[in-house]
Amino acid sequence: MFANWLRLSQKNLNREPKKRTHLFLGTEHTQKRLLHSRSGSKIARINLWSSPRCSSTSLMYSFAQRGDCSVYDEPLYAFYLKVSGEDRPYRDEVLKAQDNDGNKVVSNIIMGNGEKINGKNPKVIFFKHMAKQLIWDKLDTEFLRHTDNVLLVRHPFKVKPFVSDKVMFLVNLYV
Repeated sequence: MFANWLRLSQKNLNREPKKRTHLFLGTEHTQKRLLHSRSGSKIARINLWSSPRCSSTSLMYSFAQRGDCSVYDEPLYAFYLKVSGEDRPYRDEVLKAQDNDGNKVVSNIIMGNGEKINGKNPKVIFFKHMAKQLIWDKLDTEFLRHTDNVLLVRHPFKVKPFVSDKVMFLVNLYV
């Protein structure tokens, strides 16, 4: 399956990419999918794995407009900063404000019940992640099998290498 996609991508390298792409969240198929999430619960947990500059923040804000959705922006960021040692702006503030134990973040936030909306549990919990923050040798990745995972990428040959290996890891979970 991936080989066919790669062959088509290489064949279309010289074509101009489409100007717009659309994600239709209101289709009957999507609504059924949300009702029967991979986790088996009545809460759909959607992980959006993205590379930088892919409009992931815009997509996150569109989910935030839903009345039945809790949204989390990069819940694994503090974990990534701690494990990678990367020096980023506001690093110390992020490490103080967020839990930097990745497995606790997974069990308490990603697999948790989400923030209540008007006193009710959300039907959808949306997580925006940067793919490089998935450090699988330091994190129990079993949660990926129990959540819906969306890969938001640019043209495959223009994505930075540090993202490509994370995308292949996620693809291999489903192949």
